[in-house]
Amino acid sequence: MNESNVEVGALQINTLRTGAYTLSFSVIDSVDNSNYTSSKRLFIYNPQLPMDSLTTGTEGSVLASEYAAMTEDELDLEFAQLKYISSRAEQSQYKNVKGVDAKRKVLYDFWNRRTNNQSDPNTIQKTEYFKRVDYANEHFRAGFKDGWKTDRGRVFIVYGPPDEVERHTNEVNTKPYEIWTYNSIQGGVTFVFGDRSGFADYELLHSTHRDELQNQNWMQQLQMQ
Repeated sequence: MNESNVEVGALQINTLRTGAYTLSFSVIDSVDNSNYTSSKRLFIYNPQLPMDSLTTGTEGSVLASEYAAMTEDELDLEFAQLKYISSRAEQSQYKNVKGVDAKRKVLYDFWNRRTNNQSDPNTIQKTEYFKRVDYANEHFRAGFKDGWKTDRGRVFIVYGPPDEVERHTNEVNTKPYEIWTYNSIQGGVTFVFGDRSGFADYELLHSTHRDELQNQNWMQQLQMQ
């Protein structure tokens, strides 16, 4: 019968400067001297200590950011989730770079440009953007489709939470639909989403936003045959 042991400990990290670190540990079996080693990349933010002089400049700043601890798969997912606010040039740049370090720099520069852009009041900062992505994943998932990939998820991520939501789920001979209202955009706009498939995947059918899909006959798409 094998015995299990749990080792609980703590690390003093308040003396570590902001940056990416690798936590490694090894376990040795006292019976056969077999050795198991594992490691995990992590990012520490400590505003109480100045940044190390070795991490000054753009490349050093990337290494001192959370991106230094992210895998290539994590970087690819983050950039995929940025498709709603990234330009064609930025998408092309990320697609064409090679290697994890280059991808880290592209993402770092992506958010650095927006952090330093004070002229556009509609610029979404990183923390807020991914709060919206998390909310979309939690509330708008449809089957196997992540919430951020759905139409409701996209609208929520780009425009934020609506001021008013009308839910119509039990109208006779009509498939479920929702109407979202934003009072502070373009003098007031609405988005209409309909569950035409019956699998809770609410598609955008119509909007009064000048840059979005417009279809005054959207109700016809919701009529049951």
